[in-house]
Amino acid sequence: MRRLGFWLLLLVVIGVTVAFGGSAVRASVMTLVVSAIVLVTLLTGARRLLSFGGTPMAVARVVADEAVRKSGVVAGAVAVLTLVCALPLLLDSESLLLFRTQSYMTYALAAATLALTLLTVFLSCDSLAGEISNRQIHLPAVKPVGRAGYLLGKWFGILVVNSVLLTSIGGAIAFLSWFPSVATTGVDAAEVADLRAGLLTSRKVCVPRPPAAFGSALDRAADRSWRSIAPGESEVYAFEGIAVPSTAREDALLRVRVKAFHNRAPLRVVFQFDGGPEVSQICVPDQVHEFALPAAAIADGALEVTVRHPADDGEPPFIFSRYEGLRVVYPDGDFLSNFLRGLLLLWTRLAVITAAGLFASSFLGFPVASLAVLLFVGTSSVSDFLLQDPHLRPETSAIRAPEHDHSHGHGGHTHEPPAVSWAESFFNHLEVWGFRTAAALSQYQRYDPHERLVTGQRIEWREVGACLLWFGGGCGGALGLAAWLVFRRRELARVQV
Repeated sequence: MRRLGFWLLLLVVIGVTVAFGGSAVRASVMTLVVSAIVLVTLLTGARRLLSFGGTPMAVARVVADEAVRKSGVVAGAVAVLTLVCALPLLLDSESLLLFRTQSYMTYALAAATLALTLLTVFLSCDSLAGEISNRQIHLPAVKPVGRAGYLLGKWFGILVVNSVLLTSIGGAIAFLSWFPSVATTGVDAAEVADLRAGLLTSRKVCVPRPPAAFGSALDRAADRSWRSIAPGESEVYAFEGIAVPSTAREDALLRVRVKAFHNRAPLRVVFQFDGGPEVSQICVPDQVHEFALPAAAIADGALEVTVRHPADDGEPPFIFSRYEGLRVVYPDGDFLSNFLRGLLLLWTRLAVITAAGLFASSFLGFPVASLAVLLFVGTSSVSDFLLQDPHLRPETSAIRAPEHDHSHGHGGHTHEPPAVSWAESFFNHLEVWGFRTAAALSQYQRYDPHERLVTGQRIEWREVGACLLWFGGGCGGALGLAAWLVFRRRELARVQV
């Protein structure tokens, strides 16, 4: 009777919405209903598929069943779906269609990522630590269920739950972002064209060729100097491999994002393309700007851009952001396939968070393990930002003794440099290794697809492969191995006195 009442109520809501709601309301309600049906269907199908296979699959099915039974997971998924589908109705309908859709995708992706990250952290930590604390692990953690297969089943089960949630939520975001481009009422044709060109597309990104290879983490000081321009100075950036079709050269853009520490005032930046006339542009720090490129400048597939800082000597220098600073973008591909690649990047990041949660809960209780994984995620998210600050960057000389002039002109006598104490040497090495750790963790933010999806930048399949290799084979594999080494030596039984 309860199921029959639920379906009757659902049919009434759909009928009233279709009869009296506008096109945006109908799209939001229908998207919510379809996404909920997809979520339930995929969860049911996944649980049945997990019935086949060996021991890890059986453990994965138990994890999926636990996730369905837990009210927090179900309530979180329903809340995120409802928020994602209601967001288009909460935005300012008077703003430009492109800006409104970009805002929707930004908020929706941020909400979905935050919710899925928290669900993954709590589910992965509680799945193992909860069973240990409640002594439910004594039954499965014996023969024939080995501890390696047990951990693998836990990881795979949470991964299946994340796949189902990401599919339903991501599909809702993609449809509601695409829907304004096909709406027939209340939409200006010019705004629809801007939306399709600026967001519902896939634009290939070309980066400037560096003057030298920056191999190690400590060589990034040279990279930073190359991206930084002081007042009155200029720098030349060369682009290669710009394969723009002749019919789309007018759509090629120069994408610029500058940073200026302790300065948020607009900056005047002068550009010169292949020795042509100078073009002055106003750039606001930490905001993305796009400027049209001369079609003749990119006809041969190469481009040389000279950037000059025309300010006075008293003005601070500016620096191009490491990943979005100076790029040439042009159309190449479609929106849906690019959005799918972005979801795969998010899925891979959730997979490594799951491995981190299982590792932490293999030797910690649920509260401490959850805090440790949240600290890991937070540190990884801000590591790239910290690397941009020159005050937090150790120099290569930090692990050496300070250099002094050995000859002082006093009768040809020389003096040896002062010895470095063991404490100073220890902290110098600690600083360098801390920087290297931050550089490794910055890969987490590097594969964040939000910025590129919102701005229509193409995500290459090789990036997806590199992300899978880095997080799945590298970081995720190391965390999984560490979790197995710790868990296999942990005594689960407690002696009662």
